[in-house]
Amino acid sequence: MANARLTFPLVPRRRVIGLSYGTMRSLRRGSGSDIAGSRPYRPGDDMDSIDWAASARLSTARGNDEFIVRERFAEEAPKIVIVCDRRPQMSHFAAPLPWLDKPEAMRHTVELILASAGAAGGFVGYLDYADGDPH
Repeated sequence: MANARLTFPLVPRRRVIGLSYGTMRSLRRGSGSDIAGSRPYRPGDDMDSIDWAASARLSTARGNDEFIVRERFAEEAPKIVIVCDRRPQMSHFAAPLPWLDKPEAMRHTVELILASAGAAGGFVGYLDYADGDPH
């Protein structure tokens, strides 16, 4: 179990807007698993999107054939930006104090974020603030 990769769920603050595949619910309508709502059928709608049970209930209640289309949210890939500060001030405490070793903590945090983004099928950007030699 020591080699198991730790991950955490990526919870967006707003609905994701990105490429039309992935694991997170988006603002756009698409072929995802989360239901966005329903509306009357319009010519050109995909036959697979018709909610047959709701259409049967509505048709029975109104006495004529009416179809209801179930709309779903698209699932999209999350986009993550990692901002790291590697300036010399980050290595203020020496390595013998592991709970204060900021560069090591930053490395572990970035690894955790990368593993979580990979598990969610996301895209990662990296912004590095550094002056001087890497540490």
